[in-house]
Amino acid sequence: MTYHVHLPWLAQGAVHPSQVVDGGRVVNVARLYMPTVINADPPAQGQADLCGMTQVEYELYSLIVDDPRQERGDLVCDERLVRAAQDKAKAVAQQGRISHTVDGVSANRNVENHGYRLPKWYGQGPDANNVESLAAGYFTPATVLEGWRGSESHRKHIFGEGDFYAGQSRIGVGHVYHVAPNGLAHWWVVLTAHKE
Repeated sequence: MTYHVHLPWLAQGAVHPSQVVDGGRVVNVARLYMPTVINADPPAQGQADLCGMTQVEYELYSLIVDDPRQERGDLVCDERLVRAAQDKAKAVAQQGRISHTVDGVSANRNVENHGYRLPKWYGQGPDANNVESLAAGYFTPATVLEGWRGSESHRKHIFGEGDFYAGQSRIGVGHVYHVAPNGLAHWWVVLTAHKE
């Protein structure tokens, strides 16, 4: 079941209704945590044309593909990678922490479990990750992309820097809104892989 929630106070820079401004600083009054995973994104228009991504996921996908720093000439969405990214976003949101391995399933294995064959020379170990960038807490596609841009390892993965990542021409994007007990709410996943 998908719930669509409109929370106007979530606009970037807005003050939450449970906060007050005291002498120019924001003070928390109370917090409300919702333990149910809620995907607040409506399906993208023309769903079949957008690889099964939601509007928010498609926005992040477009920002990545169209960024002038993108070194991959031909970055193409793959529905299996989208499903793997969406499922991973749900899994990390439910556990309430970022981890490339969830319930003993590595990032590489997650992709393979969704029917995408990775090259044999990709890592096979229990923590193998040649494919995934994760983030939590960023409110918008633009802010999460900016966060990844500021991290050398994530920047290399997202923008295809170096021979290895430049060869990954397939992509999937996942996003889930879920408020975890630690207060993190937006969970983001980008998967890239070499063409089968």
